[in-house]
Amino acid sequence: MKNKSVDKHIFQEAFDLMNSERNSVFLDELENKISEAVLKTKGIEEALLYSAVELSKDEKNKFEKTIFQILKHEVKVNYRIEPKLLGGLRIHLGDWKIDGTLIYQLERLKRSLGGN
Repeated sequence: MKNKSVDKHIFQEAFDLMNSERNSVFLDELENKISEAVLKTKGIEEALLYSAVELSKDEKNKFEKTIFQILKHEVKVNYRIEPKLLGGLRIHLGDWKIDGTLIYQLERLKRSLGGN
């Protein structure tokens, strides 16, 4: 496999950003991209599961087993709590976006009734 040439200037820009006032935004994005690259290289996908409340250990295990059965390979699941969802789950897995949250259903109902 050929090594891609790396523009060394990009590393200097990255180091400069790490030392700037905007470093928290940069570092969060950098961590996410590095994590994605590591998982992709290992052949592991990452899923994000958003819920209004903390899921129990049993609920998390059931979700992870179901995803494994569907995809037939390991998936790293990151759980996020967002009370504004009111209930239900939102799942992001690669290009799949599944929104079964109560807030989404209420927004759809509002739109179908002609609301803004």
